[in-house]
Amino acid sequence: DPLAAARFAAALEEIDSIGVPAINEAVTQHVSRAIELADEFAIAVVSSRDERERAGIVVLEPPAEQVTLLTASLHNHGVTATTRLGQVRLSLHAATSEETFDMLRAAFVSSGTAASY
Repeated sequence: DPLAAARFAAALEEIDSIGVPAINEAVTQHVSRAIELADEFAIAVVSSRDERERAGIVVLEPPAEQVTLLTASLHNHGVTATTRLGQVRLSLHAATSEETFDMLRAAFVSSGTAASY
């Protein structure tokens, strides 16, 4: 597929121009920030907190009765997440924006407020 090949080539050029260490640092910072937000809202993080053992995925495990509520809140605030077996997975990228973190915080606030009723 020529379009896929062109996209892949463009992605490789961008990675080469920025550098893998810079991308890794950005992902590491974004994952840490998502974990800090989850901690702030007392949402259990079951993925590794050790920077050497994690990638761009943060796995949350809210109480079973709150999984649907958290998932709906994330969706309603524009945050894409995957829910599987009672866990909610967030994927952070080097280009994750401040706006995305604002949406994540809003989803956590909304979910926490609804759960307390």
